[in-house]
Amino acid sequence: MKNSSQRVESSSIHLQREISLAETLNRVLNKGAVLTGDVMISIADIDLLYIGLNLIVSSVETMRHSESELAKETDNLL
Repeated sequence: MKNSSQRVESSSIHLQREISLAETLNRVLNKGAVLTGDVMISIADIDLLYIGLNLIVSSVETMRHSESELAKETDNLL
């Protein structure tokens, strides 16, 4: 009997993690996120390559909505 209750608990925990991941992904796509970072490649303390990264993660619908909001604000300023 102990084993079956442990299986139920572990499967419910697994289900909660999947829902949590899906909700997180849904929120990121609906709201959008910006990831930034820097990469520096150097040999013997000589910097050879610097890469600055800016990544926008969002759904197409969210980006279009943001563009239209920005256009409205720009029109109001003019």
